[in-house]
Amino acid sequence: MKEKICYGCGKLLALTKFSPCKTTKDGRVSACRVCKRAKARRVYQIKKFDYIKYGIVRTKKEEREVDLLKVLNIMEKANRALLKVLTDGDKRDQIGVM
Repeated sequence: MKEKICYGCGKLLALTKFSPCKTTKDGRVSACRVCKRAKARRVYQIKKFDYIKYGIVRTKKEEREVDLLKVLNIMEKANRALLKVLTDGDKRDQIGVM
């Protein structure tokens, strides 16, 4: 099994502990996943619990945006139909004219 030294913690770890990378020779990044998460928490000053919570909040926000897009699409269709009725008249009116 191939191993690599992590530049974050200095430990000799298996290659499976590193994220894949296309630019490096061995195809893995220089720091292990644990060190990268710790660095992200340090840089953004996030506690471990908040880091997990942030991911949950982010996914809920994305779901809310998708729901909002669905509502906006329905409103656009309704507005187009209303404009069509106002400009061309109702289909029942057109049948009566013919």
